Amino acid sequence: MGSQAGLYTALLVSFGWILSVCFHEFGHAVVAYLGGDTSVKDKGYLTLNPLKYIDPNTSITLPIVFLLLGGIALPGAAVYIQTDRLRSPLWRSAVSLAGPLATLLFAVLLLIPFWFGIDQKSWLWLALAFLAQLEISAFLLNLIPIPSFDGFGILEPWLPEQVRTQLEPLRRYGTLLLFGLLWFYAPANRAFWGTVDLIGVNLGLPIELAEAGYVLFREWSTPLLLGTVVIVAIARQLITPHKVAFEAGSRLLQQGKLEKAIAQYDKAVNKKPDFYEALAVRSYLLQTVGRYKDAESSYTQAIALREDEFGLYVNRGIISALLNHRTEALADFDKALSLQPDSPEIYTQRGCAYLEWKAYEAAIADFNQALAIDPDYVYAFNHRGLARASQGDRIEALQDISHALELEPGYAEAYLNRGQIRLELGAQESARLDLTNAVQLFKQMRNKDILALEQERQAQSLLEKLTA
Repeated sequence: MGSQAGLYTALLVSFGWILSVCFHEFGHAVVAYLGGDTSVKDKGYLTLNPLKYIDPNTSITLPIVFLLLGGIALPGAAVYIQTDRLRSPLWRSAVSLAGPLATLLFAVLLLIPFWFGIDQKSWLWLALAFLAQLEISAFLLNLIPIPSFDGFGILEPWLPEQVRTQLEPLRRYGTLLLFGLLWFYAPANRAFWGTVDLIGVNLGLPIELAEAGYVLFREWSTPLLLGTVVIVAIARQLITPHKVAFEAGSRLLQQGKLEKAIAQYDKAVNKKPDFYEALAVRSYLLQTVGRYKDAESSYTQAIALREDEFGLYVNRGIISALLNHRTEALADFDKALSLQPDSPEIYTQRGCAYLEWKAYEAAIADFNQALAIDPDYVYAFNHRGLARASQGDRIEALQDISHALELEPGYAEAYLNRGQIRLELGAQESARLDLTNAVQLFKQMRNKDILALEQERQAQSLLEKLTA
């Protein structure tokens, strides 16, 4: 059995690690919110509450097992970002980068006391030094460009579709492959930890204290590992049923099994009708799979719990517009604008509703207002192009949609729209290239909603007619 100092060190490092995971995921969430994915607020991600991010198995058990086996700080949580709501590829990269930067900031905060010359060998300073070293290693680890890590997420929006397709199978096994490389290939291990120490020294980390902290931490490795497994097992039995269903739904969502995820969120809501997080995610998934009436009802339940969440009104407005409930849709968009008057997303979505109803002038006015707020709002350019094409202004429409593609080269719907317009203008070769790009990009999408599926079929059908 280890020393008392070793026990204190192990507990402090373990709890500090859990807090740092929350800090990391909060970084992702806040940048996603600023970039246009307001759903992260509805899901409760704009907090430092561990329960919003952490799953007992993937967030506690596995990371601590990796930590105890090899001293490697395995990331242990995730927030679900709707990347299609982010304004541009630059925002998608920024969201991925935000997590590692938050981890680095956490390490810097831990190191502040050492900047004032602390060199005592108390267990507290050894534990803080070791935890800071772990945070630096997590920062570096997350920047490695392997699928499932943030480093890949930074690069992914800029990679050719073919490259992303080839790398996609690695997403499921990226963590294990990297851990195996660092564990079994000594040169990789030395290079990794050498870089960690180099960053640490430049930030003021006393390496000798961090190493002594690791020795203390290891004293309690076996008891801590066994204790963690037992505690997690007990917690899983005592945890409330609605939370168990919610966690099961989240795992299925990450696997892309949307209908099964919805069933689990249904269970969570049935167990606890005021479970807002489950209602918010279920509503969006029902919308994604095209169950609009169910989604409309689910959003209404969520709004009853959070009347000031403008994103709920926007999404219910989108659904009401698709169901041709015009009065209800406009009322929801107006309510959203009263809560968030400078949101380009709301003006764009209301413009899309007008576009659906063939009220082109009103649609263009809303798209113009969105672009007045954010001159680079990609989706406003794309849909204003559609509205102009519907009015017969195909040249201006092409300019709008082409500008949208300059801002976001991976925008599948924009390629489809431009391909259709070029086809109408008789530019068959250019249309064929656009439709080919559209089909390839649609195929790359994960968790496609029913509208994206319809657009993919439309692009495929037009391309087949061109190549026949």
